[in-house]
Amino acid sequence: MSVMSFMYGVAIPQSVVYVLAGIWSNEVTRNVPDTYLDEVFHIPQAQAYCDGDWHIWDPKITTPPGLTSSYLKDFALVISGLVALSFRQTNIFWVAAFLGGLELVRTLKSRPNGATMPRGWGSSSYQDIITHTWTGSGVYDPTVDDAELEDYLKTGISLAVGACANFKTVVVSLAPYLTLLASFAGFVAWNGGVVLGDKSNHVATIHTPQMLYIWVFFAFFSTPLLLPVVLDALASLRLPRPSVLAFFLGLACVSVHFNTITHPFTLADNRHYVFYAFRWFLLRHPLARYVAAPGYLVCGWAAIQGLGRPPSLAPKKPSSAAGAGGREGGGNRVSFVLVFLATTTLALVTVPLVEPRYFIVPWVVWRLHLPLPASTNPDGQQRVWWKKATPLALETVWFMTINFVTGYAFLHRGFAWAQEPGRVQRFMW
Repeated sequence: MSVMSFMYGVAIPQSVVYVLAGIWSNEVTRNVPDTYLDEVFHIPQAQAYCDGDWHIWDPKITTPPGLTSSYLKDFALVISGLVALSFRQTNIFWVAAFLGGLELVRTLKSRPNGATMPRGWGSSSYQDIITHTWTGSGVYDPTVDDAELEDYLKTGISLAVGACANFKTVVVSLAPYLTLLASFAGFVAWNGGVVLGDKSNHVATIHTPQMLYIWVFFAFFSTPLLLPVVLDALASLRLPRPSVLAFFLGLACVSVHFNTITHPFTLADNRHYVFYAFRWFLLRHPLARYVAAPGYLVCGWAAIQGLGRPPSLAPKKPSSAAGAGGREGGGNRVSFVLVFLATTTLALVTVPLVEPRYFIVPWVVWRLHLPLPASTNPDGQQRVWWKKATPLALETVWFMTINFVTGYAFLHRGFAWAQEPGRVQRFMW
């Protein structure tokens, strides 16, 4: 790394973050001197633990206290996974299901010929894919850019067949993750539920619209990165077929019609932004939830397409249906998308309460797998550094704007409840 790259890529950004964090800490200390919201429960709990009173536990706290961890390989994976559960129980899906799914793909592709696939498989029948996968010819797994809806089905079938055909090898490779799942199942059985405290307000239930709301979260926070994806797709007419759009629009409407859940907490606390999303829009009119369905689809489609090659990349070359997953060739493979969607679904659809914090881990994983900005122009010429950095710079400015508005509202736009006169209530996520 050159000195200039280090300065602009590491030193200056970290210095800016350090200064801004210091300013924010000082402003919060000065403007919010008292405990606020859940701090009322968590601060006394932390103080009790710091004093060595390990037998004290506030029943209103739903998650265990966070611990530190270290990482070695298989055995340490189990330990670190258990530690991750000490921060939030739903982390089980990311340390076990997500990583286990990626390990399954890696295991199948590490076989002889597992990462090679005859070209033309995109037009193969389901029977051909099952036969070739079972006989060890490879795993069907095209890039996101080259995939249509049928390719996602074919990839899922190919992975399932490959796992069955190599059952012993797969079980051995997934042993650490299966151990984590078994440990979590034991915890749930012993605890009588997922959360530790306040169980009556955190009952697991099926809530499929969570898999619609999350795409709005992605689109909002990643607008500078997804807008070019949408514009590029419109310019090149790489859009979903009308039949595919109609299918998913129907699923979205069925989901919001039969499974929209409004948790009591959502409408009981006007300090959270989700309160206003429900009160001002989703609950304003009986048809509002259906009007939002096309928006959910556009946001979701853009988020998935964003995992393909970045806009303005050099002209694409045909790719085989194989690959080791990840971002090779400038984009992710369908197998990664399937594992990501499956894990996100497991983590969200059992949560009745809609809160942005539940979307953060899926967003971070998704964001880390977005392909880097294109290093070449469409004609193959190397792009100058500032053009490569423009999307990231816009993203940074967007985040800072969101944080500034949110922070300002929290600090300086407080209000009072009639039932708690003299106590300032503050807006927050």
